Amino acid sequence: MDSEFQLPDFSSSHIFTPPDLPNMQIYPRKVSIVEYEKSFNQLIILGNGFDLACGLKSTYRDFFDYILYKKEAENNYWYFVFQSLNSRNRLNNNWTDIERQILVELKNIEFLYKKGIFKKGELNVRSKASDFVNSLSESPEDYSLRVTALAAASAIQQHYFEIPSKKELQTHLIKKILLLEEHFCNYLNEQIEIEQSHIDDYFINNEDKGQNNYFIKSLIIEYFILTSKIPSIPLEKIISILEKIKENGSFDSFFNQIQGINQLFLDDEDDEIEIIKNNILSFNYTESFKDLNIRNIHGALSEGNIIFGIDYDRLKVNFEQPPIEFSKSYRILENGRSTSMNISSDINIIKFYGHGLGEADYSYFQAIFDSVDLYHSNTKIVFYWSDYQGVEKQAIRVEQVKNVTKLIEEYGTTFTNKDHGRNLLTKLQLENRLQIEEIPIEELLQYVN
Repeated sequence: MDSEFQLPDFSSSHIFTPPDLPNMQIYPRKVSIVEYEKSFNQLIILGNGFDLACGLKSTYRDFFDYILYKKEAENNYWYFVFQSLNSRNRLNNNWTDIERQILVELKNIEFLYKKGIFKKGELNVRSKASDFVNSLSESPEDYSLRVTALAAASAIQQHYFEIPSKKELQTHLIKKILLLEEHFCNYLNEQIEIEQSHIDDYFINNEDKGQNNYFIKSLIIEYFILTSKIPSIPLEKIISILEKIKENGSFDSFFNQIQGINQLFLDDEDDEIEIIKNNILSFNYTESFKDLNIRNIHGALSEGNIIFGIDYDRLKVNFEQPPIEFSKSYRILENGRSTSMNISSDINIIKFYGHGLGEADYSYFQAIFDSVDLYHSNTKIVFYWSDYQGVEKQAIRVEQVKNVTKLIEEYGTTFTNKDHGRNLLTKLQLENRLQIEEIPIEELLQYVN
């Protein structure tokens, strides 16, 4: 491999820049002047693991099994790359790995132009790519370059008379990402439409176990997360409702019943009002509950504007002239969709579930942690995880611990006070403000599985 070739920098040595997003409005820390009022303000952050736990087939492998052999997948740079890497088991089964690979591809293309393998205006791109590929070794880094060179040569040969400029090729790749997003949106919509058409089947014929019951499961898990860590809402209350789920005649009836848990937020015994403020920030594209304060940060199926992209900070650290069109911040602003959500400073607890905590979303988490002044405040953070088929429970927990540790430690590197940054993880643990807990999925879903 060429000595000048460098893998993208995924290190934590740089300073993050929070994304310039209209949905994150940071307010000064405030104290309630009504001393007798008991309030509880929580932020829920959901990732693809939530949809998976509810039965949706939303992993990238599920999607690729669906799309790769369809005509729509032909002549698409990204499908060629992902299929090549997947065949060599060089991708994990999550979307954060896909977004990471987009960065790798952009870095590889930068290298090909810098080394003169591709030069604007030249012909015979296929032979130039073949000569370069034949010079590579069998190392993982060289295999990645080999895939990029062949995929890029194929795209250039199909769409250009001569080798385009690097910027022109990047524009072409953006267009292909847009197609991938459209295909993934259609893929999820097909599943959601089927689930929607059968939403009452469980209640009409509760002996039928053939339905996935996505909406029922999502409602149950959602309300478990919303009510956990609130002393007045014990798990037993939810279980008691689930035990009688078959008495409901429709999904709407069950929805109204379980939503009635909200009434427990009123503490009549003490004649005091306990106000629960729920905000849900979802990195998914599905919209299970339109009546709650939920924001789909990367687009929603109903709007057909879902987004794949890279954290802007990763682009800054890896490129002299960052291709910002591939950043999530740019794509959100370009879409022009309203993503307003008030991330206030007085949040009592932040709950994560189903998010892979990938680097592509670190800037969002920094903005949130900054808004609550995580080091000095009393805000607690809970990272939930759950068991799933194919992986041992202990391995799932270990991986979650690693991801949480990496996220907190990397956030600490953004502190001006480096001593505070280094001991943030320890401080959160000593103050019992950081927890990693399992959601009892089997117990919660035993009545609908």
